[in-house]
Formats: sequence, C-alpha cells, structure tokens
Amino acid sequence: MKVKIWYILCFLILVVGATIMVFPTRSSLVSMARLGRTTEQLDWAIAAYEKLIQKDPRRIDILKQLADVCMQANQPGKAYGLYRKIAEREPENTYAIERMLVAAQFSGDREKGIQAAHLAGSLRPNDPGITRMRADLYLAMGDPRQAFPLYRDLAVATGGGKSDVEKMIEVGCYTGDAALMVSAVQEALRLRPDDPDVMETAAELYLASDKPAEANRLYQQLAASSGGDPAIVLDMLRTAGYAGDKAVIGRSLDLALDLCPDNADVTREAARMYLRIDRPDKAYAMERRLIVRFGGGKEAVERLLKAAEYAGQPHIVESALLLAEKLIREKSLPRDAALQLRLADAYLAVSQQKKAIEAFGRYLELRPGDEAVQRKLAQVYLWDNQLEDAYRIYASLYRKHPDDPAVVNRLLELAAWTGRGKESARVAGALSDAHPEDFQKALAAGEAFIAAGELDVGIGFLERALQLKPGQTALRRRLATLYGWAGRTDRQMVQLTYLWQQGLLTEQERLTLAQAYLDHKEIAKVVALLKGVEDAQPPRLNEAILLATAYELSGDKDRAARLYQRLARGHKNNPDVLADLGNRALWLNRIGLASRFYDKALKKDPKNLIALKGSAQIYAWNNDPERAIRRFEDYNRLNPKDYEVHYQLGELYFTNDRKGDAFKSYQKVMKFIQAARKQCGQDLQTAKP
Repeated sequence: MKVKIWYILCFLILVVGATIMVFPTRSSLVSMARLGRTTEQLDWAIAAYEKLIQKDPRRIDILKQLADVCMQANQPGKAYGLYRKIAEREPENTYAIERMLVAAQFSGDREKGIQAAHLAGSLRPNDPGITRMRADLYLAMGDPRQAFPLYRDLAVATGGGKSDVEKMIEVGCYTGDAALMVSAVQEALRLRPDDPDVMETAAELYLASDKPAEANRLYQQLAASSGGDPAIVLDMLRTAGYAGDKAVIGRSLDLALDLCPDNADVTREAARMYLRIDRPDKAYAMERRLIVRFGGGKEAVERLLKAAEYAGQPHIVESALLLAEKLIREKSLPRDAALQLRLADAYLAVSQQKKAIEAFGRYLELRPGDEAVQRKLAQVYLWDNQLEDAYRIYASLYRKHPDDPAVVNRLLELAAWTGRGKESARVAGALSDAHPEDFQKALAAGEAFIAAGELDVGIGFLERALQLKPGQTALRRRLATLYGWAGRTDRQMVQLTYLWQQGLLTEQERLTLAQAYLDHKEIAKVVALLKGVEDAQPPRLNEAILLATAYELSGDKDRAARLYQRLARGHKNNPDVLADLGNRALWLNRIGLASRFYDKALKKDPKNLIALKGSAQIYAWNNDPERAIRRFEDYNRLNPKDYEVHYQLGELYFTNDRKGDAFKSYQKVMKFIQAARKQCGQDLQTAKP
C-alpha cells in the first residue's frame, strides 16, 4: 500500500512539475522547489530555482537556496559559483563566504579552491574564522606554502595558543622548505618560549633543517628545566654529536654529567663522546665509573681497555688492566676467551710481554685450535727472546700446514736462529741421492731443503718423488704451491690442470688456476673451469668475480653485469662486497647498477668509504651537485687526506656558487701536493749516493 502511495506521489510531482515548466509562475516555481526539496527530488528543485533566478537575477535569497540545494545534491562545483556570486555582491555575508570555501573544498578542484581562498582573503582579511577556513582550504588543496602564513597569523592573533602554534609548525614542515621550517620554529619559540613541547619539536625541526647546534641549544634548556630527565639529556648529547663542534660537545657533556651523575646510560654515552672529541682520558674515567658503580661485564671491560689504549698513557692502561684482573679474580667476569685475548693485546700495548704471554696462554687453554693466536704468541715469544718456545709453536703449525708459506718461512727463520735447518736438509738430500728409487726419502729431502730455504733444490727432490708416484695428488698439490712460490706459473698450471681433470681442486686452487688462465688470456678455459659458479646459491664470491672478469674480457658485459647482480643479492648484508661490486659495475659502464650497489652498501654501513666516494662521483656525473657534495663531505669526514676528493669537492662547490668553500678545498689540495713534493724531495736526497 505504501509503495502505491509513493508511486502516486511521484506521478503527481511529475505532472505538476511538467505543468509548471510549461506554464511557470513565480508562486508555482516556489511551490515546486519546496516540494522537490521536501521529497528529495533535488533536480526538480534546482530547475525551479534556476527558473526563479531567470525571472529575478537579483534575488540573493533565491541564489542562496539554489546553492544550498546544489550542495545537498552533491554538486559542490556548481554551488561554489553561486556562493561566490553572493559573496561578491554582499562582502559582509559571512555565511556565503564560509559556504563558498566549503563548496570549493568539497569540489576537489584545486583551481576553485585557490580562487575561493584568495577571494575570501580579499573580502574578509581580518576575520579569524574566515582566515582559519582559508588556511584549511589551502592545505586541503595541497598548497601548504599559502596556508603557512595564515596559520602563523592565527598563532599570533591567539597570543600563541598551543594548538595554533603546533599547527603552524606542522604546516611549516609540510612545505618541505628548510627556511620556512626554521621560520616556524623561531615564531613558535617567540610565542611560547617556555613550552617544553614546543621547544622539543623546535629542536627536532632544527635537526631536520641541518642546524644541530641550534637543536642542541634548545635541548640544553630542556635538560636543565626538566631537572635532568635522562631521555632529554641523551637527546642533548645526540644533537651535540651531530653538531660536531668540540665546544658544543664539551658544554653538553659538562651539563649532562652535572644533571645525571649517576645515570648509567648518560655516563656510557659521555664516555663514547669523550672519545669522539679526542679526550680518551675522560672517556676512560667514565668507563671506570660505570664499572665501579654499576658493575662490569665483558663488554664494559672491553670498552674500558679501548679507552685506556686510546689515551696512550701507560699508567692509564696499567690501571685498566689492574681493574680487569681484579674483576677476573673476584669472578665478576666469565672465563671468556675473547676477553683474555683483549687483555693480552692491552698488555702488549704497554710492553708487558710476560703478562701478555700469560693472557695468550689462558686464551689458548680455552681455544687451543686458534692458529692465528698461536702465531701471535710465537711472535711475542720472539720479542721476549724465547726462541725455543716460538720454534715449538711453528713446528706444530708446520706439521699441520706444510704448504703454508707463512708457516714455512717463519719456521725456516726459527730453525736458523735455533741452530737447525741446513744440516738436516743436506743429510736428507744425501739419503735421497743414495736411494733415488725411494719415494719417502725424496719427499723428506725436498721438504728439508725447503725448510732450510733452498726452494729450487727442494722442488727438484719433490719432482723426483712425483716421477716415482705420479698418481700422488697431494704431492702434485704441494708442487703447485711451491711452483707458485718460485714464480713458475707454467709448471703450476700443469699440476693444477691435472687436479682439475681429476676433480680434486680445492676452492683456493680453482681460484689460482682461473687467475693463471686469465693472466694467459685463456678465457675459454676460465669459463669452463668456473662454469658451475653461476648455479651456486649464492655464487662463491672470488670465483664469481673471476668469471665475471672473463665475461668482460670476452666482450659479454651483460652476462658479467648479471653475475654481479646475483652476487649482490647473495651478499646483501656485506657492505664491503656491495661497494666493490659498485666499482666493478662502473668499470662495465653500468652507472645505474653501480649506484644501486653503492646505495645498498651505505644502507648497511653509512661509513663505507668506497661506496661514499663512488656514489658521490655518480651524482656528480649525473649533474646532482647537492647530493654529490653531501656524499663527498661525508667521505671527507672519514678520510680527510684524499686530495682527489678535496679537488672534486672544490669543483662542485665552485659550480654550485659556493666559491668560499671551493677555495678552501683547493687550498687543501695544494697543501697535499706541496707535502707530497716535499716528501719526494726528501726521498731523492736520501737516495743520492
């Protein structure tokens, strides 16, 4: 029944509407408009109001009703034009101006939005409500630059109301303009100089605008006013570090330690920053305070020793070692091998070899298989003139690694210093000559002569042994190593090729043979030798690089680049590998690929010198001087003696209209050149007979 009534009502409206449109009168149009709004037949209402406007264009009230119906009918663009007409005719009509701004915003038309905001500003420049709506509209239309001065005026007009000040800062940030951000900060601080929230926000904005010294100044005030809130104090120290100024860091450290003398986090950060400003003595005092007050674990003792060593004063190092030994005796520290190694190094730093030997001994009790430390201990034995103990260590190493050149060479030296060597080699040689058919005697003689330093003679005996047992792959491997020492690469290649054919190459031997083939320009053999590299997940680094080099030399740069990309994926957490791949991509003239490798390296290690320098050069080549300058400056802070980078920075500064900075860079380059010339002259004088 209700449905039928609705159909009847709609039918009547249509009939009445058609009649009115054909024979319109003012009263009938008004009735139709009202009926259309009442029944939500908004198109009929709009048509009626438009007919009324045609009859009397000056009727503001009709224009308003038509505009309101257009908004109700979701036609904000049309409504905007009507409200604008009303506002232009009646500048004092607040409703029309406000609705014009609302309609413009709902229309989503940026041009209408900007026009509405401009018009409202010209009609009601001093109305706070209209000003706020204009600001909101500019912001909604994606124009924060136009919105910012309005929000600033509102903040001033309200006497620094907290929400208005915060909105001004927020919109200043939206602009992305460092100058406007700084302006917002300064105005906020002027309006609310004692508001800690504003001060903290301002400090972070100063930091984002690359003004860490200003940020630090505010954090110093916040730290003092907070009574030493540790989080704020740590932020103060953080911004001081960003400022990089020793005076700023020094003041921040003094205040931090005055406010939080007993806070472990603050003390630890203070120790780190004292190291940064070249005050390792102060850093040591902080680390010692941490251990005394809060106890010391392995990491704390390692930091203590590091600071003591940086101080470079024997009495400080000795003091640190005494404290560490005390903790060990009291069993406050675990029986840790790494810590024993750290102690040994510290003892060496103050020339206490016997104490170092004891620490190395305790370490090797825990890690008896660490051959690197065994070698280091042997070296300390040498410094302490304990030659027999050094020989004992290298004799043991030689039994495990008879083909290790470092072990062999050191053992030869120790054998000579302890009266061993050539005599045993001559006896072994005589025995082999007397029994040339004896494989073991030939082998022993060869090793003896090699140990005595007579490599060629030793190789001759080993070649005799191989003739007796040509299937001895271990001996072929040994000879390949010795040929490498002797520089006989052709013979080395013969032995390694045999091992390859037998499927017995080690990874290092494969690399050696591949390098030899590469040196001899036998590219096809390199590719055949390393053909399985591309199937590995991930590809083995050194082999893959050799294979990529072979592809490059053969002219297949695309394949080389693809292999570098696979290496990058397989070593995505190794910034040194990624940076090296960036350089290799540059050699292939794959600038984009190189840039990606450098960026990945810097994400893992922002201080990677190779990636910083390489990416900076790419930015310079790509006409992006600002980013090139930032990367080169970061590089210079880490490696200030690279005159090439100073020169490139000078060029970039000059082309970027920073002639003062360019001049300073050129001056540094000249100093490096003059120093090099002076050194060269001294070397020449020294070389004269």
